[in-house]
Amino acid sequence: MNKLLENYKNDVLITIISFNNKSLFKKGSIFNIVKEPDNPYDMEAIAVKSDNITIAYVANSVRTVVKGTMSAGRIYDKFGEDCEIEVIFVRDQIIAKLIFD
Repeated sequence: MNKLLENYKNDVLITIISFNNKSLFKKGSIFNIVKEPDNPYDMEAIAVKSDNITIAYVANSVRTVVKGTMSAGRIYDKFGEDCEIEVIFVRDQIIAKLIFD
Protein backbone atom coordinates (compact mmCIF):
# COMPACT_ATOMS: atom_id res chain seq x y z
CA MET A 1 0.00 0.00 0.00
CA ASN A 2 1.13 3.55 -0.72
CA LYS A 3 3.07 4.83 2.34
CA LEU A 4 1.02 8.02 2.51
CA LEU A 5 -2.17 6.00 2.80
CA GLU A 6 -1.06 3.64 5.60
CA ASN A 7 -2.83 5.70 8.29
CA TYR A 8 -6.09 5.28 6.39
CA LYS A 9 -6.05 1.49 5.98
CA ASN A 10 -9.43 1.14 7.74
CA ASP A 11 -11.07 3.76 5.51
CA VAL A 12 -12.56 3.43 2.04
CA LEU A 13 -10.34 5.62 -0.14
CA ILE A 14 -10.96 6.88 -3.66
CA THR A 15 -9.05 8.75 -6.35
CA ILE A 16 -10.73 11.84 -7.77
CA ILE A 17 -10.17 12.62 -11.47
CA SER A 18 -11.54 14.75 -14.32
CA PHE A 19 -11.57 17.96 -12.33
CA ASN A 20 -11.38 21.36 -14.01
CA ASN A 21 -10.36 23.36 -10.96
CA LYS A 22 -7.94 21.63 -8.59
CA SER A 23 -8.03 24.66 -6.26
CA LEU A 24 -11.55 23.60 -5.16
CA PHE A 25 -10.00 20.58 -3.45
CA LYS A 26 -8.29 21.23 -0.14
CA LYS A 27 -7.41 18.79 2.64
CA GLY A 28 -10.46 18.46 4.89
CA SER A 29 -12.95 19.64 2.24
CA ILE A 30 -16.26 17.77 2.25
CA PHE A 31 -18.09 16.94 -0.98
CA ASN A 32 -20.92 14.64 -2.07
CA ILE A 33 -20.49 11.76 -4.46
CA VAL A 34 -23.53 10.77 -6.48
CA LYS A 35 -24.09 7.72 -8.67
CA GLU A 36 -24.81 8.41 -12.35
CA PRO A 37 -26.44 5.18 -13.58
CA ASP A 38 -27.47 6.87 -16.85
CA ASN A 39 -23.95 8.08 -17.68
CA PRO A 40 -23.39 7.19 -21.37
CA TYR A 41 -19.67 6.45 -20.85
CA ASP A 42 -19.62 4.42 -17.62
CA MET A 43 -22.58 2.65 -16.00
CA GLU A 44 -20.71 2.76 -12.67
CA ALA A 45 -19.88 6.47 -12.92
CA ILE A 46 -19.82 8.41 -9.66
CA ALA A 47 -19.76 12.21 -9.82
CA VAL A 48 -18.15 14.46 -7.21
CA LYS A 49 -20.51 17.36 -6.54
CA SER A 50 -20.33 20.73 -4.84
CA ASP A 51 -23.58 22.67 -4.47
CA ASN A 52 -25.22 20.14 -6.83
CA ILE A 53 -22.69 20.90 -9.59
CA THR A 54 -20.46 18.12 -10.93
CA ILE A 55 -16.85 19.14 -10.33
CA ALA A 56 -15.06 15.80 -10.86
CA TYR A 57 -15.48 12.01 -10.97
CA VAL A 58 -14.31 9.01 -8.97
CA ALA A 59 -11.62 7.13 -10.92
CA ASN A 60 -12.80 3.86 -12.45
CA SER A 61 -9.87 2.68 -14.57
CA VAL A 62 -6.70 0.78 -13.68
CA ARG A 63 -4.80 3.65 -15.32
CA THR A 64 -6.31 6.31 -13.04
CA VAL A 65 -6.97 4.59 -9.69
CA VAL A 66 -4.09 5.24 -7.28
CA LYS A 67 -2.70 2.12 -5.57
CA GLY A 68 -4.37 1.74 -2.19
CA THR A 69 -7.63 3.37 -3.31
CA MET A 70 -10.80 1.84 -4.73
CA SER A 71 -12.39 2.38 -8.12
CA ALA A 72 -15.93 3.65 -8.63
CA GLY A 73 -16.96 0.11 -9.53
CA ARG A 74 -15.62 -1.29 -6.25
CA ILE A 75 -17.41 1.29 -4.08
CA TYR A 76 -20.65 1.44 -6.11
CA ASP A 77 -22.52 -0.92 -3.77
CA LYS A 78 -21.04 0.47 -0.54
CA PHE A 79 -23.53 3.35 -0.32
CA GLY A 80 -27.01 4.31 -1.54
CA GLU A 81 -27.58 7.02 -4.14
CA ASP A 82 -25.06 9.42 -2.61
CA CYS A 83 -22.43 9.71 0.12
CA GLU A 84 -20.16 12.34 1.63
CA ILE A 85 -16.40 12.28 1.14
CA GLU A 86 -13.53 14.10 2.82
CA VAL A 87 -10.41 15.10 0.89
CA ILE A 88 -7.29 13.75 2.63
CA PHE A 89 -4.54 14.48 0.07
CA VAL A 90 -4.11 16.95 -2.76
CA ARG A 91 -0.94 16.32 -4.74
CA ASP A 92 -0.62 15.11 -8.31
CA GLN A 93 -3.80 13.18 -7.58
CA ILE A 94 -6.65 13.93 -5.21
CA ILE A 95 -7.44 11.25 -2.62
CA ALA A 96 -10.57 11.25 -0.47
CA LYS A 97 -12.22 8.95 2.05
CA LEU A 98 -15.87 7.99 2.21
CA ILE A 99 -17.77 9.23 5.26
CA PHE A 100 -20.31 6.73 6.53
CA ASP A 101 -22.91 7.82 9.10
